[in-house]
Amino acid sequence: MAENVTLAPVTSFTNDSSAVATVNANSQLIESAFADCLSLTGGSPNQMQAVLDMNSFNIINLPSPATVNSPARLVDVVSNPTIQVPTVGTSGSTVPLLNGINTWSAVNTHTANDIFTGIPAFNGGFTITTSGLTAGIVENQSFTGTISAFSGNFHNVSSDNATITGAGAFLIPWNWNYSFGGAAMQGNRAMFNLAATYTAADNNVTSSPNYVTFTPSMVVNAGDNGSGGSPRGAFFVANPVLRASNATNLFALCGYEIDILASGTTSVTYKSILSLVALTGDTVQGTSTDSALVISNTGGPAPVGFKNVIDIGVNNGNLPFNASSTIIRTNGGGTATNGIDLSSTTFTGSSFKSSGFSVTGAGGVSCASFATTGSAGTLTGTATTAGGFSTPGISMGSSGFGVYFGSGAPTISATQGSIYIRSDGSSSSTRLYVNSSGSTTWVAVTTAS
Repeated sequence: MAENVTLAPVTSFTNDSSAVATVNANSQLIESAFADCLSLTGGSPNQMQAVLDMNSFNIINLPSPATVNSPARLVDVVSNPTIQVPTVGTSGSTVPLLNGINTWSAVNTHTANDIFTGIPAFNGGFTITTSGLTAGIVENQSFTGTISAFSGNFHNVSSDNATITGAGAFLIPWNWNYSFGGAAMQGNRAMFNLAATYTAADNNVTSSPNYVTFTPSMVVNAGDNGSGGSPRGAFFVANPVLRASNATNLFALCGYEIDILASGTTSVTYKSILSLVALTGDTVQGTSTDSALVISNTGGPAPVGFKNVIDIGVNNGNLPFNASSTIIRTNGGGTATNGIDLSSTTFTGSSFKSSGFSVTGAGGVSCASFATTGSAGTLTGTATTAGGFSTPGISMGSSGFGVYFGSGAPTISATQGSIYIRSDGSSSSTRLYVNSSGSTTWVAVTTAS
């Protein structure tokens, strides 16, 4: 730094007082000039009072920055991501470098949008608070390149050995909550939306690839302290729950809806709205319940129950089948014990009912017509009853004409005109009877000997 000082010359020492005055004036000028110079040892005053112009020359041999006011060298910005500074008050602070990995030891508030072009690491979690119609998180990604496997966004809980003491409480690693409703609200809502769009064919290398929008999975590698007589631990891959209370005049409550659309020039080999598949290696059956599909109600106070447990119809405007459809079928062959087993349920109406055909809860069959190329049997599990079994083996017409059977003369009540076949008849007048009164009176029919 230059300081311009003009000293008065001492022309003669013959006049002592004049020479002394000149020397003292020059010394005062020098002293004042030194006050405007920077001290090499840090003597005071040592603060700049104007711009320091390096005239394109470097400042060299700077130390590592140590305070919030220290200058940072290029090496500090590029290769030293964290700078430790002295204690401030009763807690420490960290000065972050803008293009490095920084550690934040306290809560930081950002009032503007933050844009991360790398991967930020949060060891203590973070909170995003927005209002109005402002997005909390906006993520834009574009994947290119080649790799054996890849996860675009990875949320990892590497271990969980925590103790949760609340009755029925859960530890939830990823919890989303959405409250909505109000006098000004308008339009539809979707709490969580996953959308995948396939835009063009792939490179045709992978054999029959699968594309899935949502793949929840759970792997169970240990028991849960249960025993053969006291099983313990229930595992669910998904458990959506819909609850409504004091919500009157709703149009619909649906726990889960799956929609499908194949249109235009689309062609497909396998098409289904819901597919339930046991994986290769599934070799263990449930000891109490082993079913591909279970429909039930919870315990406690008995729920009201459904009017129709399975309803196939026009609920959304049209039937889900056409004139060439089969409503329920099996395919691929195989052998099974029962086709449909409803034996544990009491039916007050029909256990099976279709147009022109029904089966009562007691097993009675009613049909508009009957034809068989083999044998047909009714009441095959009923023993021959003395005086006749009260239920006809064959019932005809709305008036109840029936064919009955038993041992001995008939004593049962039946519709007039009904027929009774006697198992122990031994003569032409004891083999067959016709009811003549609509009550218990029967007339023997004479048969050929």
